[in-house]
Amino acid sequence: MVAEFFDIDERTVKRYLENYEQELKHNGYILSKGKQLKDLKLQFGHVINVTTKTTVLGLFNFRAFLNLGMLLTESDNAKLLRSKLLDIVLETINERAGGGTKYINRNDADYLPTAIRESRYRKEFTSALSRYVDMGNYKYSLYTDKIYQSIFKENAQEYKTILKMEASDNARDTMYAEIT
Repeated sequence: MVAEFFDIDERTVKRYLENYEQELKHNGYILSKGKQLKDLKLQFGHVINVTTKTTVLGLFNFRAFLNLGMLLTESDNAKLLRSKLLDIVLETINERAGGGTKYINRNDADYLPTAIRESRYRKEFTSALSRYVDMGNYKYSLYTDKIYQSIFKENAQEYKTILKMEASDNARDTMYAEIT
């Protein structure tokens, strides 16, 4: 069934089982034989389509199946599976990080490196304001607004309104590092 799904020869599956046996077993692949196989045949024989003469049956749980899909290089279906897994992982990270259109910058492939650089850029910006502009704390929101106006043609408060941000949300967190 695994060979059929990945559209590969059964010998390819056997070769991967030999080469990656420990990893696949660690992730849930088992060889069923004896009483365990007999019980499986009785319970799932109609589903797994195994003949009564079968004495050993390799079984992949979902994790081991995905693991094999990540290892296979010969299969277009495995490539598609890997692509979908990456999409799911990135979407999950995006959702947990508060993604969506409000935080569209988090969909950018360079989000993590630029987010790391952004904090350094922001610190340099606020340090420069602190050293060279004598206006009290008001200067930070004033100059941040000026940046938003030059880039987005609106002030930070309008920008937060458009994105339906909470008062506690920081508009800066929705932007690309290159902008701030």
